[in-house]
Amino acid sequence: MSEAVADCRAAGSVSPDFAEAEGLMEGFTVWLARHVMDQDVVGEVARGAAADPNWPEGPNRLETFTDHLESRGASETELQSLMDAWIRYASH
Repeated sequence: MSEAVADCRAAGSVSPDFAEAEGLMEGFTVWLARHVMDQDVVGEVARGAAADPNWPEGPNRLETFTDHLESRGASETELQSLMDAWIRYASH
């Protein structure tokens, strides 16, 4: 589990069920692709994902995407943006 996900779970801001969106019909990467023109934090994450040839397709867990960003040295701001986008995705 990535440190960012662990921190959020420990703080109570993301439950284990919320951090895994296996039951959602549309995957996070597909959902992001629909938001590349958004002028907000989701759009920023979406444009970053679209530009990243190694962006993971799944599994559809927050940890998958935080691990990917952490492996390439993402900043805390980037990780928080991902978390914000995931929360919006998981609540749709």
